[in-house]
Amino acid sequence: MALPTVLRRLPAVLLLLALAAAAGVGVARAHFESQERAVAIGAHEATLRPTFSGNVVINAGPLLPQLRIPSDAPLGIGVRLDLGDSDSGNLDQVLSRDAVIASQPDGEIARIRDTVQTVWWQSVARGAGVALLVVLVGVVGWIAVGPARRSEIVRTVRRPGRRVLVGLTAGTVVAAAGLVLVAAPQPGGGATPPGWAPIRSVFPELPSDPVLERLEVSTGSATTSGKSLVEGAVRTYQESQKFYDTLATTARSVTGIREPEEGQTTAVVVTDRHDNIAMDPVVRVLADTAQAKILLDLGDDTSNGASWEEFSINSLAREFDDMPIVAVAGNHDQGSNIAQHMEDKGFQLLKGEPVTIDDIRFIGDSDPRSSGLTKGYT
Repeated sequence: MALPTVLRRLPAVLLLLALAAAAGVGVARAHFESQERAVAIGAHEATLRPTFSGNVVINAGPLLPQLRIPSDAPLGIGVRLDLGDSDSGNLDQVLSRDAVIASQPDGEIARIRDTVQTVWWQSVARGAGVALLVVLVGVVGWIAVGPARRSEIVRTVRRPGRRVLVGLTAGTVVAAAGLVLVAAPQPGGGATPPGWAPIRSVFPELPSDPVLERLEVSTGSATTSGKSLVEGAVRTYQESQKFYDTLATTARSVTGIREPEEGQTTAVVVTDRHDNIAMDPVVRVLADTAQAKILLDLGDDTSNGASWEEFSINSLAREFDDMPIVAVAGNHDQGSNIAQHMEDKGFQLLKGEPVTIDDIRFIGDSDPRSSGLTKGYT
């Protein structure tokens, strides 16, 4: 193709690519912000909604203030979490449980990140498909019109009559409005956005903490009425942090742990964790000191095997993500949910058949007493 021809067609090509990019980005953004996913976060069934706010906003209902913290994610990606019901009817107990989880949040953060990334790539794929469709329609239309008709169209555009001007103007307005409607964020239903204040300005008695320094709380009646509840949750969070940080520091100073000899493999054993995820970093320190290569999980990671207790498995998987985990479900891990989640997280769940891992042969099975009979007694 001659250079003059290429230069003559370049503006049309650039225009087509610009339209395709605008349509693709608009559709991808609209799809991303319109999605919601049901996830189990700590003790709650929650609804996750991706945003471009640059923040993680947690809404725990009308009785408690909302919380906000920067997401530190690229492109200003954020998320809104609307916490739902919990299995506990005691609000103080729920808050205490959430505060303990907040002291070791990496497993839940990884789960949220995975969910948002899945929605992101689905949105990108949809936007790319729309952009490709625009290009294909443009190219096919260009070829179908033919050179004679294209020349006629060009002449008409260069010297448009009144009807042509009206048609072009109307078409441009409709196309622009369509792109704006697709790309614009969805309105929030007319609700007034809450005001935000640093949590330490609302609760000045709170001591300094790197996380609390970045945390903001919504201002309003929920903050005032829920002040004692929030203070109790923050106090539990700080006590958990201090206690288990001290344990981890003590574990690092432990001496005399036997090191494996040549040809030997050391495993670290965990059992009866019952949702105590704050111990996982401590166990990891001891495992590293002992040069352990395998984690043996003997079950009872949860109290009742409820779906919201998946955070316990998330934490263990996150802390030992670089070594094989051989596991069975205990009698308190009732039902199939926790066992299935173990497999979803890459655990080697023993099922009564021999399994070889790192040249070691294992055989085992989950506790057959796993049932609803244990619910409420742990």
